Amino acid sequence: GGEVERILRMVDGVLLVVDAS
Repeated sequence: GGEVERILRMVDGVLLVVDAS
């Protein structure tokens, strides 16, 4: 949990944006 989970969520969001474009 904590920082690592936050970073993973950020990366997941970025991947979703890249996949959508």
